[in-house]
Amino acid sequence: MQVCRMETLQAMPTLGALVGTVASASTINNFNAQFGGDQAVLFGQTGDPLKERYLNLQAVFNNVIVPTQERVIMLEAKAEEPVYKAVESEYDLRHVSDNMKLPILMHEPVRELFKEDRIYGYGFDKRNLPEEDVYGRLLDNNSANFNSKEDIPEWMYATHLSSDPEIPLEALDAIAETRKFVDEWLANQMGPEGSMLDPTDLDNSIKRK
Repeated sequence: MQVCRMETLQAMPTLGALVGTVASASTINNFNAQFGGDQAVLFGQTGDPLKERYLNLQAVFNNVIVPTQERVIMLEAKAEEPVYKAVESEYDLRHVSDNMKLPILMHEPVRELFKEDRIYGYGFDKRNLPEEDVYGRLLDNNSANFNSKEDIPEWMYATHLSSDPEIPLEALDAIAETRKFVDEWLANQMGPEGSMLDPTDLDNSIKRK
């Protein structure tokens, strides 16, 4: 601790000397920018007896604490992102993730069975099921109509609404693969040799009309 008589100082007593360097790096830099000058000695400037400690603290902030905080924030955001895992087997269908349930249930052949009360539908109330298959529309976006003579796209279309879920391209690929599998699996289940298993609850059966 440094002690000196106020009248012997040639500049304003440093805040670092008086209260210690307790602030974020951005706050300290803001103080220095606003109030530092010929007649004022603040954190980290010439005349600050705690300059070396301040610079060490700032280095810790810039090189360790801030990057670590940014990394934690990024990991938290990543953990909160919906997981869209492609369903490629009956095992996957039995253990489907919550975020894949609506893309499956809103798929036309599954949706028809649900509307007819022939399947469980993951426990959803069909009255609350959206009218539009938004996943199907997003999958069809940017599809092209090819010119049969020159084999080049004549036009492309895409429709995006503000209410659409934010789904990355790899997630759309997972949904497309899942629907392809469900189509094939459902065709086998409802065929002559099929077991009529409910795709939304494999412990139950699809009810017959």
